[in-house]
Amino acid sequence: MDPIKMLKIGTLVEMEVINNVYDGELFLTKISDIDESHETLDLNLPMENRQYVIARNGEQVKVSVKKDDGIYCFKAKIQYRALEPYAHIRVEFPKKMIKEQRREFFRMPVNLMIALKKEDEEKSKQGVSIDLSGGGFCLTSRALFEKNDIVIMNFDLTNGTKIDDLKGIVKWRVNKSENQYEYGVEFLNLDNKLREQFISYLFELQRNRKKYNIFITLRRRNEKNIVRLF
Repeated sequence: MDPIKMLKIGTLVEMEVINNVYDGELFLTKISDIDESHETLDLNLPMENRQYVIARNGEQVKVSVKKDDGIYCFKAKIQYRALEPYAHIRVEFPKKMIKEQRREFFRMPVNLMIALKKEDEEKSKQGVSIDLSGGGFCLTSRALFEKNDIVIMNFDLTNGTKIDDLKGIVKWRVNKSENQYEYGVEFLNLDNKLREQFISYLFELQRNRKKYNIFITLRRRNEKNIVRLF
């Protein structure tokens, strides 16, 4: 697929900095700029524990983007890293994108109440999500579904966005215990607008989780300082 058609300013991507700091950790970010001649592109620099991700000049990044038919990626060297006028890195614009074998994009743990039913059923059953990606759910439910069942799902994201009558296919099932099952459900016919909504939501979850981790770290430090005073 043509990188020029695939990569646009504002496109949400998955970024991995290939160094010995993060050990394969993935970050959601977005393309902030592309030069007119398509020689370079800029990526917003994500934050980790109140600090910008360590990404040094000359190191490689792997950038992945989700499309309807799968995940495409490229690797490029960081040309430079800047904090002004905003934190970003600049890399060479790819000449080609490689399709990955995996179909899963960035996943985040999130618990959502899901009403789901088989396509030909009237009454919905209850399920709870374990994690979410731009392409599907891992969820648990007492309801029994079979592999390749088509299901209809209704749920609310924690930011208030309502998702109605989203169609999915059961890709796998694990029997966790009697009347308790875990499923992998892949979204079907997901248009780009809705996929972008999901990925933006994951981006929001990532930011909020990091803020929460910072809060917990600071609170623990303060508690230690209070103990020392006494």
